[in-house]
Amino acid sequence: MLHNHLADTRVKVASGLLVLVGAVGVPAWAAHARQPAAPTPTVACAGQLHDVSGPPVDDPTSVVVRVPETAIVQVSRDGRFTAAMSNTGCPPRSGSEIYLVWPDGTITECTTLDAGTVRWAGEFLQPGEFEPQPDGAMCP
Repeated sequence: MLHNHLADTRVKVASGLLVLVGAVGVPAWAAHARQPAAPTPTVACAGQLHDVSGPPVDDPTSVVVRVPETAIVQVSRDGRFTAAMSNTGCPPRSGSEIYLVWPDGTITECTTLDAGTVRWAGEFLQPGEFEPQPDGAMCP
């Protein structure tokens, strides 16, 4: 009988931290029969973040992967922000890696900007969807 070693995998995401917890040796048909409905996604933005650093999870079947908070910002020819997106479901914030996409398609990293100092427009509820940025902020 085939076994699906990660059949009962659960995924938890919190502030860019991905935790996989899996059971070993569960028959695939049994695991499939008892899979719960997918949880409703939640997003923690400013003021709701929890410290996820600390001792590792005491579970040999756990894997922890850190996904950097990243923002992609479209800019005009003169470098003004025209649209932005993030991979978090929140506006870019202090510590986010910022990449600028220029009109010719060139991508550069903006290391001199603290994203927490920018007044971002839009809700950023859908990671990967661009939000228009009418204020025209710039990367220093």
